[in-house]
Amino acid sequence: MPRDADGALKAEFARELRSAYKQAKKKGEVRNADEFARTLGMRRANLYKYFSARSKPTPEVLRRALSKWEVVVHYGGLELNESAFAAVGRPAAVPATQLPLPLAIRKLTRNDIAVDVGPKRPNIIELRLKIRLG
Repeated sequence: MPRDADGALKAEFARELRSAYKQAKKKGEVRNADEFARTLGMRRANLYKYFSARSKPTPEVLRRALSKWEVVVHYGGLELNESAFAAVGRPAAVPATQLPLPLAIRKLTRNDIAVDVGPKRPNIIELRLKIRLG
């Protein structure tokens, strides 16, 4: 992302958060900025930093704003909404299998083995054996 993308995110989040605050206050869901900030798990001073686009929202702050106040933020061509932070299932573990060495050796072909011989120092040669087992 370009460097100014963070500025775009801050500005977009500030606009959406201010709008959500005004609506919440108008509906009587919160009385003041302190209450609104508490619903987002922060202090009023931090809330004003977001309102003025001086702070970039963390993923946790974004998630809270999206779920509590249905704030929608567009960033990098994507629309960040509550589903963007939905829990993703953990991939199933694949049990490891190990082929017994004698069976693995029987399956080797000439293409699976490479031998390099080279001088290392006087009176010493270096032998490199590479075996591709899988």
